[in-house]
Amino acid sequence: MKHALTVIAISTALAAGTAQAQTTTVPPTGEPRAGRYVAGLGGWTFGDKGSQFFGVEGGFAWTPDLDVFVEGGRVRDAAGQGIHDAANIVATGLARIQPGVIVETRQPAVFFGGGLRYRLRLGHSRAEPFLLGGAGFSRVEQDVTFLAGGTDITGTLDQWGVVLGTDLSGSFTAGHIVAGGGLVMPFGRQTFLEVSYRLMRIFAEDEGITANRGGLGFGIRF
Repeated sequence: MKHALTVIAISTALAAGTAQAQTTTVPPTGEPRAGRYVAGLGGWTFGDKGSQFFGVEGGFAWTPDLDVFVEGGRVRDAAGQGIHDAANIVATGLARIQPGVIVETRQPAVFFGGGLRYRLRLGHSRAEPFLLGGAGFSRVEQDVTFLAGGTDITGTLDQWGVVLGTDLSGSFTAGHIVAGGGLVMPFGRQTFLEVSYRLMRIFAEDEGITANRGGLGFGIRF
């Protein structure tokens, strides 16, 4: 009788172990792992002015469908209409004294931020759309150059009684918000490509700056 009970106990334990093994979730071959990720991003900006950007993003899964992300990068020129208008006023005044004066304006911006990224499901498709939203801060440089006959006269404007204000010189830090979405296309178990669009609005003191970022990324999950 003891031998029979021992056989029953062993059979029950094996059955329980088999059931547990069958219920353990194992990602199919080629399916990206959930968890942490890091990706390099780059592409074009459009809006107030067209330019390029590059950056890096990293994050981790908070829930099965929601990631927390952080990002940082640089927009080569996010110049808004405000800096163009202010610089043209100065250039028009200088042209009365020094004919042929033209002005070039740039506003490079370094940005850091974070937020939430919601991953959508498309049935059995391996492609994964997502929506995101977040906030952060940007460091914006005021880069204005005045040219006369092709010569840079920005450093000698004081001889004409012109002193550039903070709207045309120096740099400033301002908060920003970002919203957008995209599509992740995995290949292999851990690597993926990403196509995304992100609208970033920098709350500059005089006038807000909009930088629409459309780009491609390459990342890895781990």
